[in-house]
Amino acid sequence: MGAIGPGGVFAGFRIVRELGAGGMGQVFLAQDRSLPRYIALKVLNDAAGQDAELRARFLREADIVARLDHPNIVTVHARGEERGRLWIAMGFVDGTDVEKALRAGALDLGRAVKILTATADALDCAHDARVLHRDVKPANILLTAGPRERVVLTDFGIAKPIDEISSLTQTGKVLASFQYAAPERLHGTASGAPASDVYSLGCTLFHILTGRTPFAGANLPQLIYAHLYTPPPAASAVNPALPRGVDAVIARALAKNPADRYPTCGALAAALAAVLPPPPRFAPPVHTPPAAPPPVATRVPAAAVSGPADAADRASAAQDSAAATPSQDAVDNSAAARANPMAPNSAAATPNSAAPPIDSAAPGRADNRLGRADAAPDSAVAMYGQAAAGNRPVAPVVQPPTPNSAAAASNSAAPAPNPAVDPLGRADPAPEAADAVQGQVAAGNRPVAAVVQPPTPNSAAAASNSAAPAPNPTVDPLGRADPAPEAADAVQGQVAAGNRPVAAVVQPPAPNSAAAVSDSATPPPNRADDSLGRADAAPSSGAAVASSGAEASGPVYPPAAADRSGAAVSGPPVTVHGSPGSVTHVVDPAGPSATIGAAISSAGDGDIVAICPGTYRESLRIDKPITLVGRGSRDDVVIISADGHTIVCTAAARLENLTVIQEGAGSTKAALDIGAGSVEVTGCEFRSSAGPCVAVHDDGDPVLRRNVIRDGSSSGIAVFDGGRGTFEANRIHGQPTGVLIASGATPVLRENTIEDVTQFGVLVEGEGTAGVLERNELHGARNWREHASVPLTVRTGANPVVRHNTVRAGDYIGVRLTEGALGLLADNRIEFGDGAGDSDWPAVCLESGAGSTLRRNTVADPRQRRNGRPEGVAGAPFGVIYIADETTTGLLEDNTVRAHLDAVALVVKYGAHPTVRHNDIRGGSTGVLVGDADTAGLLEHNTLTEHDCAIAVLSGAHPTVRHNTIRANGVGIDLLEGAPVIESNTLSEHREAAVRVYRHANPALRRNTIRANTGYGIWIAAGGAGTVEGNTLTGHDHEPAVHLEPGATVTLDDNVLHDNAAGDVRRL
Repeated sequence: MGAIGPGGVFAGFRIVRELGAGGMGQVFLAQDRSLPRYIALKVLNDAAGQDAELRARFLREADIVARLDHPNIVTVHARGEERGRLWIAMGFVDGTDVEKALRAGALDLGRAVKILTATADALDCAHDARVLHRDVKPANILLTAGPRERVVLTDFGIAKPIDEISSLTQTGKVLASFQYAAPERLHGTASGAPASDVYSLGCTLFHILTGRTPFAGANLPQLIYAHLYTPPPAASAVNPALPRGVDAVIARALAKNPADRYPTCGALAAALAAVLPPPPRFAPPVHTPPAAPPPVATRVPAAAVSGPADAADRASAAQDSAAATPSQDAVDNSAAARANPMAPNSAAATPNSAAPPIDSAAPGRADNRLGRADAAPDSAVAMYGQAAAGNRPVAPVVQPPTPNSAAAASNSAAPAPNPAVDPLGRADPAPEAADAVQGQVAAGNRPVAAVVQPPTPNSAAAASNSAAPAPNPTVDPLGRADPAPEAADAVQGQVAAGNRPVAAVVQPPAPNSAAAVSDSATPPPNRADDSLGRADAAPSSGAAVASSGAEASGPVYPPAAADRSGAAVSGPPVTVHGSPGSVTHVVDPAGPSATIGAAISSAGDGDIVAICPGTYRESLRIDKPITLVGRGSRDDVVIISADGHTIVCTAAARLENLTVIQEGAGSTKAALDIGAGSVEVTGCEFRSSAGPCVAVHDDGDPVLRRNVIRDGSSSGIAVFDGGRGTFEANRIHGQPTGVLIASGATPVLRENTIEDVTQFGVLVEGEGTAGVLERNELHGARNWREHASVPLTVRTGANPVVRHNTVRAGDYIGVRLTEGALGLLADNRIEFGDGAGDSDWPAVCLESGAGSTLRRNTVADPRQRRNGRPEGVAGAPFGVIYIADETTTGLLEDNTVRAHLDAVALVVKYGAHPTVRHNDIRGGSTGVLVGDADTAGLLEHNTLTEHDCAIAVLSGAHPTVRHNTIRANGVGIDLLEGAPVIESNTLSEHREAAVRVYRHANPALRRNTIRANTGYGIWIAAGGAGTVEGNTLTGHDHEPAVHLEPGATVTLDDNVLHDNAAGDVRRL
């Protein structure tokens, strides 16, 4: 078979690099081409693929893990066969594992307890699903990097049979695995009970607490003998700092007889927590006198503190990579890889293991409550966050002091605090004040040239010689470093963070002043990741700093500075960003360089074009990596074109602080057109009267952050024809469509505000179109009769991930999923705005074959009045959620739905058949209304309360209603027509009746518990039919449990009726 290598495509994934290899196969870091995320791609090699048993085990691994839904168990996305080789795509975890963490010695007790508790919970989840891990050990417990360490249990399947000792030893991993193997496994008498995993977890705990394994042997037979016959040692004898109670906990976990161990892994974790010492009581703070001033630091050249250590790290990483074996979830421990997931030569050392089901005949535990794997997991699949190697220290650039000045130096080695992490797993932005502080270093995976800000006359220079790491930038979902921090544009003399060389920014020193020098030789820690499986975008603040001189380029232009031609330049200072050795070209309407186009033509790669205030009527093409930056405020530099696109970018350029306008006629001309390149656009404004304000297509992959995009004739942003990009913290308003995503585009929209649109806030359409929308604010128009705008529309097979957004409908539809729409909507808040009027439109609409998944959303209608009701049924024609049309399916799970007054929470009509489960539906006239012939669907495990009627079935509908909790409503279930199945529900505390069966209804009521209702338990009208069997009716004190009107033909069979003070059955 053909070799798999970086840059190639295998099974639809683009290979980035190899993470590890072993006797079974390889693991690669790969990029998902349909979603902006990285995955770990495990590929079985050709030799192993010829073994039928190994093929079965490999396939079973994906099956096993797909059944397990737990935050501490690795995620499997897909599996398949390509070019005759089996593969599994799984979550990529960047961090380390416990085995590597133990190389520095035993872990502290608190951290050990957290790791053990999380691992035990994951194992109990697997045991509940009848799956035995069989290879619990430190190397298979992954630890994500960052301030909030997450534990991930991995390796559930790819291992050889345990009795094949000779072949196992060839991998070099057998001693590591056998160090944790239970005696019954070594005997070959394991029963498949969880006890063997409890034993392995106990061995792992001993290792974590002491830094060594519980049993040792010079060879494999001696090690096996120790497991079988040697009592476990006392952990406190190895680590005297441990409480003595830990010894008893480990002794029980390592009992030779499986029946003598803890019954579950969770019981082991609980026993460990019980013997921990209580937390110390509060004591008043002890005053510590201030330390003496530090001595003046002696500078050490950067070369003296780098080179060799980096070489040693690289050699160690290479050694790890050579010994690596394919892992269930690849752990990327290479420092260079953590600095950049696209970098080569990283290592991933996680071993193989086997995990057959405990009982293959027993039903498996489903990945979610639907019994199937989640199409788009909510949790992150790619974790970035460890300290990066290969980030060379910054060499100091020293400005010679002038006479009459002194230098004060600070030599501090205190580590910088770790960034905080928000609930979505992103690194916290830099402190707010960082932008205003001279002399700080911005995060960045790049060398940073020094930047000097001059002190005032007769001042002392502040020199900092610190070894503390600076916080690192986060990375966007497409693997690029973050562009400049939010406030960088406004800060004099600072350099923004970014994954690129940064030119120095120089202010001429004043007389009799000294230079402020920053001399840091410590590489910054690495990036953080978000919960979608992609690296997060950059912090919102935090810029880089001051340093100096001789190597500097890309100046801050003060008044009366000179451009390249020597002509004087006037205007306010401006910070610009370039490459080492870059040249700045100044464009000034009053100077010798009067056009931007000419400056672009003469600029070289990495150069800067600084544009003085003015209005420039030009159409520009940027096909080289340069920077265009406007001086003054954003409105001071205006570029206008009436012919074609105003700016066309086909290279990795940067645009900052500009206003760009297309004022022609038509519908296809953009203010900014990006057809290729990773363009970075910050702090600009875009307008177009002839098309979209910003168009991204083909190989365009820009980053647009903190821009204003308004008044486009068609759309604010249009991403199409496979375009990508990250759009963050922009304000988009004043056009028919805020953002159009179409034709296979896959952008990321994050923290944007989209409002005042007349048709669509965000429109996602077309098969193969995906993308991610998260933490955006989407607003609809307030008067639907004038502008029927929908904040979010997904249609024609598009499949986006939409989560953690706030969607506020005006008084029209909030979210519309139509024409075969797919996608996942999770953790959003969808509601009508405060100014909503008296229309009857739903907050969420699924129609015309939509099959989207809505999970954990809050959908609310706070409006206090509605118009129109269908005959004979309380409620409005549209619900807060409306599902219609015969090909419409969809899944509503774990949502919170709130309705008010005469609103209906959920309407299902016209042949739709969705699955509605585990939702909390409350308030309004009706909870769920199911109507019209051929309308079906499944309602299960929901909670419905505080309605006039919880569920109403009419017009021949036949849903299945089971395992719901229906409580404290006027009526529990009203059956007007149709033949629904009502089974295994609990109905209680209803004022009028738990169930009412009207004429023409023919339900099957089975195995329900109907109790303590103020009104009837079951009321059946004349002409009502159906079957009532196996129900329990009790506690009816005011009306009888069953009431039958004359002419009712219902069949009562095997029901249990008791303690009904008003009677069991009344027949009239």
